[in-house]
Amino acid sequence: MLEYIDFIFKEYIKYIIYIDLQKEKSKDTETALHIFRNCYIIIARTKRGVIVPRRKQDTTSEEYLGNVQMALDLLPRQAVVHPEKKVKVGNEFITSQFKLNLLEIKAYLAITSTYDSSDKPENFYFMTFSGRDLAKTIGIGVERGYFKEIERILTSLSQRFIKIQVRTDIDEEKEQWIKGHFISSIEAKGDGSVEIVMDPKLMKYFFNIQDKYTFLEIQTLLSFSSVYSIRIFNLLKQFPKNRKRSFSVEELKEMLFIQDKYKNFTDLKRYVLDPAVKDINAVSTMQVTYDSDAKRGKKATQVTFFYKEMDLLDNPETDQKIKDALNSLIFYNVDRKVSLDIIKKYKADRIIRNIEYIITTYPKKKKEKKEIAALIISAIKQDYAQQSWDVEQPKQEDEKTKNELSKKYDKYIKKMDDEQAENLINLINDNIQNDTFSKNIINSFISEAPTEIIKKFVFKNIAIPILCEKKIIK
Repeated sequence: MLEYIDFIFKEYIKYIIYIDLQKEKSKDTETALHIFRNCYIIIARTKRGVIVPRRKQDTTSEEYLGNVQMALDLLPRQAVVHPEKKVKVGNEFITSQFKLNLLEIKAYLAITSTYDSSDKPENFYFMTFSGRDLAKTIGIGVERGYFKEIERILTSLSQRFIKIQVRTDIDEEKEQWIKGHFISSIEAKGDGSVEIVMDPKLMKYFFNIQDKYTFLEIQTLLSFSSVYSIRIFNLLKQFPKNRKRSFSVEELKEMLFIQDKYKNFTDLKRYVLDPAVKDINAVSTMQVTYDSDAKRGKKATQVTFFYKEMDLLDNPETDQKIKDALNSLIFYNVDRKVSLDIIKKYKADRIIRNIEYIITTYPKKKKEKKEIAALIISAIKQDYAQQSWDVEQPKQEDEKTKNELSKKYDKYIKKMDDEQAENLINLINDNIQNDTFSKNIINSFISEAPTEIIKKFVFKNIAIPILCEKKIIK
């Protein structure tokens, strides 16, 4: 009960601060401190259950200054989404029951990426997000109308229920569970940002957790193409060393909130299990298969998942763009373990554009491979390419044009035989005589067939500007 009293009055404090200060148009510190002090007196009286006589407050006392600091902590913080983070969450949250669509669950994951589990949960009750950043993170285009879509998603999150089973018992009176909304309230600030108030009952599953927890791999989860992929992946990540986990069909359907759907196990396989397993195998470093106890004439009652961590390059289902990104990192001498960690944290497009940015910005400076590796890691983490190319690169090299040129290049080399490919390699070599770094890259592929060399991402990156300059592709 006291948690809710705190929460209600903290909301009250926030609105008193904003409304009262705006109404009075005063920035006077003493006025603000007076508001803070009175609000905390209300909280203190409510908690103690008694009416405390008003007395003159010592504005220099440790208690008073502590209250002021607590009040300042309640001001909504400007939240920055960190999709590369791994967020610690209690296992009860992983096995909870809820029904969200793909964009809704991705939005909630993006919000949780701002949490710092070592901090106090109350510092995250009120957060202000850039609507544009939130949209980009969950894959919504930021053209006109994106903010309405963000409003729709967040409104839905404020209406959707989640049920967390704390304790199960045959005696229903002894059961313990929590049912609440993902978001308590939302407010558009009129400047492209949105303020979100979180449910304090759910926050405790993200803070001060010492045991029985799972790490949410935010970037991997944001890359999945279905809600079922996200849920099943997290359920398997709950016990990463087990390599095997079984669920009754009814239990699994209950957690996925599809109790009333897919009565036939064949439909469950077709629409839920098979697509989810394929998605997980393609996007993550986890390799998953599953089996059931279904036999001829017998209904399936149990599903068993078998899973293990697998090298992305050895996995035939891994998306080619991810393989290209990983190969490029390893080629530029980025440690394999670091490369895999980068692949888990960042999207392939971000990795590739920053590798491209570094090798096209620094080639003539004769950087050693070791230095290039360090530059690439920094560039990916800070997303230098996104920051710099928006300003430095000419208009024809924006992302859309790059993609178009890449497609034209692929079409240009598609039907080349070894002789034609060799001629193309010679043409590129002749035009990079003074670019030792690029020549070394091409020479490193000398043992491979010419038709394979011209397909490589790094070769394509060197070749396209030259072919454009000679108007071979345009």
